[in-house]
Amino acid sequence: MASLQEVARRAKVSIATVSRVLNQSDKVVPETRAAVEQALRALDYRPSRVARRLRMNNGRAHLVGLIIPDIQNPFYAEIARGVEDAAYAAKYALLLCNSDESPEKERFYLDVMRDESVDGIVLPPFDETDAAVVEFFKTGIPVVCVDRSLAKAATDLVEVDNYRGAYENPSRIQSP
Repeated sequence: MASLQEVARRAKVSIATVSRVLNQSDKVVPETRAAVEQALRALDYRPSRVARRLRMNNGRAHLVGLIIPDIQNPFYAEIARGVEDAAYAAKYALLLCNSDESPEKERFYLDVMRDESVDGIVLPPFDETDAAVVEFFKTGIPVVCVDRSLAKAATDLVEVDNYRGAYENPSRIQSP
């Protein structure tokens, strides 16, 4: 993968000029912009997401976190699919983690989400007093709870109304 220095060398400009072109600054003359854009294409330059997040000027990483307890559970697999589809449609990437119903793994992944500057997180808390999720909520990063709510944090919540679902679709109920 090409570096910023290689692009600057090829376009015969400074690294700062390449950065200005990448950030769509109006302080670059059209001929120089064209030379830099040609070098970017020729070298197939791709900006580092990590570096871009270091200087986020709009506060957005365009990254959503999803922690699910069991990726093999069809219920959570469907949630993962739905969250990924919605994230992609909004031009967000998804950071998917499987906690295996382990509070230690959940806490580890919450720390990763915070470190990666996610714009929001979706997860089912272990219970209504899940301390790790309550603590994460206090960081100000939006939290959407799925299937289970938190008693001590006013998060958004997506729940399934099992009673209503069974009433509306009795043929889908399986007897024991």
